[in-house]
Amino acid sequence: MGGALCAWGVSAFVITSDILWAAFRWVGTGYLAWLGTKLIVRRERIARPGKLDCPVRAGALFREALLLAVTNPKALLFYAALFPQVLDPERALLQQSALLVFTYCALSVVSLSVYALMANHVRERFLTQGRYDVFQIVSGVVLLGFACMLALSGA
Repeated sequence: MGGALCAWGVSAFVITSDILWAAFRWVGTGYLAWLGTKLIVRRERIARPGKLDCPVRAGALFREALLLAVTNPKALLFYAALFPQVLDPERALLQQSALLVFTYCALSVVSLSVYALMANHVRERFLTQGRYDVFQIVSGVVLLGFACMLALSGA
């Protein structure tokens, strides 16, 4: 989705508009702060394989993943930096953009699948409820730190 938006010039418009860039930055700051606070406040129990206390609904998981993907500034900046370097304005931009976005998405699916397999292996060997609680709190503090850094930066 981010790749398609960048292909149509949305990222260039946002980057050149001070108001839109500031809005983009503050929305990102708020989102990081919300995620960090949620990690610190919410106490989740780890689920053991084959035994889920509250099953995750596919629709809710899909909506959360879609929101994360669409609002990810890293992907927008990646496409904004990459597309001008490799797109040939003399050729059809739609086909070039589609190929780049498809390739990026395919590589992303492969790498995220490898991460998931590795995380599952580590989880089965090392994860306890106490370690999970500490991990959540540390992750929340890190996200709040990033939100503060972004809020205090003048860029």
